[in-house]
Amino acid sequence: MGWLYLIFDELYGSYTLINNETGQEATCGDSGFLHEAVDLTALFGSPVNSLTLRFSRGPVRLCELSVFTPGYLPGYVQVWEPAKEKQTDLILFSTHGDDEQLFFAGVLPYYAGELGYEVQVVYLTDHRNRTMDRCHEMLNGLWAVGVRNYPVFGSYGDFLTSTGEKAMAIYSRKKITKEERVGFVVEQLRRFRPMVAVGHDILQGEYGHGMHILYSQLLARALEISNDPQQYPEIAEQYGVWDVPKTYLHLWPENEIIMDWDQPLKAFDGQTAFQVTKYRGYPCHASQYDDFAWYLTPFATAASVEKYNPCYYGLYRS
Repeated sequence: MGWLYLIFDELYGSYTLINNETGQEATCGDSGFLHEAVDLTALFGSPVNSLTLRFSRGPVRLCELSVFTPGYLPGYVQVWEPAKEKQTDLILFSTHGDDEQLFFAGVLPYYAGELGYEVQVVYLTDHRNRTMDRCHEMLNGLWAVGVRNYPVFGSYGDFLTSTGEKAMAIYSRKKITKEERVGFVVEQLRRFRPMVAVGHDILQGEYGHGMHILYSQLLARALEISNDPQQYPEIAEQYGVWDVPKTYLHLWPENEIIMDWDQPLKAFDGQTAFQVTKYRGYPCHASQYDDFAWYLTPFATAASVEKYNPCYYGLYRS
């Protein structure tokens, strides 16, 4: 056995692997990955013939447990890397699990997959309240388009509203302050120190989703204060401060830049960034596919997308 692959159906934490032939023990799971690949050869110094998994508490909810021989690892096995603190090239603030494949179509295949940049995705809303299915879809989709840094899953509820103010009012009634929400974004900026930040349409929320607008509003505010050590001093003490060099917002009308997501990519066998998103990334979101396929499926190219085109951005701040 060269690799062990575990897909948890809820976050568990650390567990112990025991090489039954040598008695060696190793602790795994500290990364908190929902999909975790363990290199047994690296862990124990050689492949393993007999292995015990010891979980110190229960229950343990596993969707899948797979074992692979040394030297063979299928492409669907997700060998995630921890988030790269203080060395991120691009950070994408995606409100929901599937926005990163829809309105930001092309960004991840190009920058993470083709160029191999350090790309970090930070989700706002919590999709773990009823089922873990969407979290599995998010991980599968990110992996399919070339992202290798494990994402940040937000812990905030999702509400369908028409404005950012209405979304914030709902949170206020739930005793979640705007300061707390801004602090969440400030923490991500200081923790990852991105050279470029990318966010939603702050004016219309793409198709009118107030949560998209709110996340961009939170990002806009966080950008103003993330370099001020007097703002959120505990976060500044932990990570330092950071002033993001460039921030682009989807469909921002000023300082417009039009991305070309229709050029073939070597990393994906000649498929374009748009095609990678359309055929590899977004289909992983099975629970959302029928509701939002209208955005991608009728169009052969990114340039031809009629509404909320994923090629159009504006430099919001530098």
